[in-house]
Parts: sequence; structure tokens; C-alpha cells
Amino acid sequence: MITVEEELQFLRHVEETRAEDERAAFLADVLEGLSRGQKEIPCKWLYDARGSHLFEQICDLEEYYPTRTELGILERHVRAMASLLGPECALVEYGAGSGAAATPGPPDTGAR
Repeated sequence: MITVEEELQFLRHVEETRAEDERAAFLADVLEGLSRGQKEIPCKWLYDARGSHLFEQICDLEEYYPTRTELGILERHVRAMASLLGPECALVEYGAGSGAAATPGPPDTGAR
């Protein structure tokens, strides 16, 4: 018969093994991604609170242009986009991150 202490010891071992496996997978993904000509880290590592904070910091870097480009396009063309989509359109932004690019358009456009 297994004691409670033995069961807890086994569960701790399983958890430690999972954590070690995850650290090893993270290290492998980072090293592989940063060794590419086009640097990248798989987004699966950016979804917890710490990763989200890291991603926000990355978005603030001069070298990271996608967020600024997207916001610039939205700022310049929100009225035309809202006009084409119509007042009944609900625009959904999957992967909005901080939500900075998912703000509603100006009230006079009818955009939501």
C-alpha cells in the first residue's frame, strides 16, 4: 500500500519533471528562434501574465513595427472602414494583446 507521503513525493516528482521539460522546451524554442535570420519566439510562450508583459515591452521597441503600423492604418482609415462595413458590423480582434488596437472607432462613424 502507498502512503500519503509517498503519493505526495510522487506528485512532486511529476510536477518537477513537467517544469524541467517545459524549461527545456522553452530554451530550445528560444535558441532555435533567435538563431534564424528573422528572429522570433513562438507565441505560445507569450500567453501568461509574465509573457504578456514581455510582449508589451517588445511592442514598445523601435525594431518592432507591426503594432505601430496597424494602429497607424486604423487611425488613418477608420472612417472609410466603418463606412464600408456599415453600422451593424461587429469587428472582432483575435489576439488583441493589450487591446490598444481594438478600441472602437469615432462615435460619428457608426463603428463598434
